[in-house]
Amino acid sequence: MEELTEHINITEGYTAESVPIVNGLDREQRRGFLQFVTGTPRLPSGGLASLNPKLRVVKSSSTENCLPSAATCNNQLMLPPYPSKDTMKEKLLYAITEGQESFGYI
Repeated sequence: MEELTEHINITEGYTAESVPIVNGLDREQRRGFLQFVTGTPRLPSGGLASLNPKLRVVKSSSTENCLPSAATCNNQLMLPPYPSKDTMKEKLLYAITEGQESFGYI
C-alpha cells in the first residue's frame, strides 16, 4: 500500500485524498486491479517504481453511471466523477472482476 501511494501519479481532476484506489482491497482484488490497469497481475522486478510509464489515475469525462476504464499500454486508470468513495469502489471492483475476460476467446 505504501509503495502504491508513493509511485502512483494521480492527476487531472483527482488527488490522493479523493481517490482511495486500493484502500480496503484484499490481495486478490489488488491483483485484479493491477491486471486491469497494467495488463499483468504481477509487478516487474523493482516493483511499482519500475513501471514505465508510471501508474496514473485521471478523471474521465464519462458520467457517474459508467464504469472505470483503463489504458494498459499507458498504465492509466480513467475514473468517472463518482458521487462517493463507496460508489467508486463498487464500480471499480465490478470493472476489475468483469473486465478480466475482455479479450477472451469467442
